[in-house]
Amino acid sequence: MHLELETALPTTADMESNIDKVFRGIAGKPGLIERFATVAATAEFSQLNNAFLQVSNVTIDESAKAGVPAAVRDGSLANEWLADMFAESLTKQLGIPILPYKKNDTTDRMQMRLADGAMYSLEIPKPDYFFNLDVLALRKIKDKETDAAIGYVYGSVVNLVLSFPAMEKEYVNAKFRYGKAVVMPKIELELDDATSFSESLQSLFDSLGASLKVENTNLDWAKQNSLTPPNTLPIQNQLKLAAETLRKCR
Repeated sequence: MHLELETALPTTADMESNIDKVFRGIAGKPGLIERFATVAATAEFSQLNNAFLQVSNVTIDESAKAGVPAAVRDGSLANEWLADMFAESLTKQLGIPILPYKKNDTTDRMQMRLADGAMYSLEIPKPDYFFNLDVLALRKIKDKETDAAIGYVYGSVVNLVLSFPAMEKEYVNAKFRYGKAVVMPKIELELDDATSFSESLQSLFDSLGASLKVENTNLDWAKQNSLTPPNTLPIQNQLKLAAETLRKCR
């Protein structure tokens, strides 16, 4: 049996009706106009007219490099990996864009190729505020041991600096630490140290991001897990100043 299906092209009235639904909405669902109005009403604009933030420098102490995953251990890959991890945590928690760490320092441009083969050269704006990230230590410490299992703490120590070079001002300059507890059955003879160190760093960066919120939801953690240099503000004051500053980068 052969069936022929009739197809009819939409009329001008049909197309106008569908376009109207897209813009005005249908059945209680907002259209483009209402959605735009909602976003515009709640948008926050930069107080400094486009202030930009960048993780500008990353260093890793020689004693800590063994804890970095082997796939990114060579050359500058480890620095880029850490900068991306830190930037992702801040973007996720604070809702602020961060300029890419890797760029051509001579031209301040990035090359981008689209799926259709078109090439674009994107100019990267000059950052106003800079994060410096120094990984001082990645240490594995035996914690507890029983007949069946053994526990380790994977500790990470990072020095974080947030600065405004134009005014020669630092908002944050402090060391922070994080310890990730791992308990393994003794029958598992091989530990994945690199993964545990990565998770320790990720948790440290997430905790720092929470401490840099304007509502300062993680100041108790910061107070317990930081060491500020001599003759500097208490860490709570540093983080409050930094949180207000980072709002200008939204």
